[in-house]
Amino acid sequence: MKGSENMQITKEACIARAKQWGHKDGGIVIKAIEASFDPKLPKGTNRMLKFYEGLLGHPYGATDKCIDKKTDCAEMTRVGYWVYIGRDIGNFTDAQYKNKTGVVVTEDFNALPKCRPTDLVFYKTSSTKKTGHVSVIYDSKHIIHSGASENGKKVGFSAITWGKKYWKKGMCAKRFITDEEYQALIVGGIEKEAETQYWRLLKNKGVPYLNGPDVLRVQAKLKELGYFKGSLGGNYGPITEAAVIEFQRAMKLAVDGIVGPKTWAALFGEKAKEKPAVVVKWTRMLKNTGKPYMRGDDVLAVQEALVAKGYDPGEIDGIYGPQTEDAVRKFQKDHGLEVDGIVGKETTAALGLKWGG
Repeated sequence: MKGSENMQITKEACIARAKQWGHKDGGIVIKAIEASFDPKLPKGTNRMLKFYEGLLGHPYGATDKCIDKKTDCAEMTRVGYWVYIGRDIGNFTDAQYKNKTGVVVTEDFNALPKCRPTDLVFYKTSSTKKTGHVSVIYDSKHIIHSGASENGKKVGFSAITWGKKYWKKGMCAKRFITDEEYQALIVGGIEKEAETQYWRLLKNKGVPYLNGPDVLRVQAKLKELGYFKGSLGGNYGPITEAAVIEFQRAMKLAVDGIVGPKTWAALFGEKAKEKPAVVVKWTRMLKNTGKPYMRGDDVLAVQEALVAKGYDPGEIDGIYGPQTEDAVRKFQKDHGLEVDGIVGKETTAALGLKWGG
């Protein structure tokens, strides 16, 4: 999935897409769209979730104007994604489940509450279908269903809490929205809960990554200061970890890649330092020489540039070891350079580094 870094979501565009599927002025879909663009909405409101809030309590089938005129549990997710992102993810859960634009976030049901709002959860409820039901994650405690049942009664669109026995048939969560698209859904760019108050330890725990508005807040601040080079998505992965390590070094904090109370306070304090421009003196070719390995600020700059471009050089430590060499080779291959694992002038230029004499 690729999204525009400068993507904007407008009321006019959303209403126009809804009308393409036959929704009329005054209907619940158009009304829900208009409510999601209310200028009085607080900063941090997720427009798509606000849209889904406008559907709660309406009967099953109330939004289904989706080309094929089918009524099923996927109608709500399909309308929301089409209206706000302009992406038709299919009407049946099997089609959505197999959709190649989606990325599996987790197959561990216990991790679902940690997924990102707007991610979809798929369930196995039928022996004749690959999947039997789909819902959307609303927050860490609620999932929104269409055609849901509560106390044995059909309730149409409903927000249901986690932990009920039925929902343990969950198969996986999939993401159909890029980081840039997700950011564009948020009024003001940062989620409501993402204030400058510290409340938990943030670190790279591996897949599924730690996720949330506080992570998004950290990423946005690091990006503002020049340390974070990835996409704003609220996942605490290796790129975020590398940016935190850089910031900790600059602030002379304990360097562990973990955002604890001290790092948080430094990050959001008045004395937070911007990252200086990367200018490394060109004096040597960088390569894996074996032990003792080459090390220095030039190696560190290369490792940081590799991480920013999606390559894994291992620990960001300024040491040119086997993992850094492997990352360089992969980068060279992907960019049509000579694959030798050596960082010379062509490779440094391709990495976007500015070398000073």
